[in-house]
Amino acid sequence: MRGAKVIKLRVALIGLILTALITPSSAFALEQPRLTWERGRVQTVTLGGGSDLKPWMIFLQSQTTQNLISEQFVRKEAVNPGFFIYSILLTDSFPLGDYAIIAMGDEGSSKTTTGFVKIIDPITAPVAKEGGNSLLLIALLIIFSVLSTVTLRRRKEVSA
Repeated sequence: MRGAKVIKLRVALIGLILTALITPSSAFALEQPRLTWERGRVQTVTLGGGSDLKPWMIFLQSQTTQNLISEQFVRKEAVNPGFFIYSILLTDSFPLGDYAIIAMGDEGSSKTTTGFVKIIDPITAPVAKEGGNSLLLIALLIIFSVLSTVTLRRRKEVSA
């Protein structure tokens, strides 16, 4: 009876070890991310890890024409050692569609697809473009501040 338990325990242990060796680690990306970006905004992507600190060239490549878009991402800052933020301004006239995010090292190096992006029309307008709405919000904020101050003073007078 005791021998059967030991054998079951060993089989379970071997199965656990094999499972740990066969399955990919959680840090290994099985799929490349698919993002949705609105044009008319600055979009960013963070890349890095496990590589030298040479700056990469990051581009968008159209999925329909396979052409590289001339606008290159700009390297902003290091987030952690080896990880960098790259940004690109997608103008209001940027072509809609599906794109691949392409990373290249030095000139002539191979291209690596790091993710995919679908460029869409803006769903929400930036606050800076909605001058009238932001003025209305500021006016409402001032009105509510004044009303709450007046109400607080009345409560203090009544309780005194």
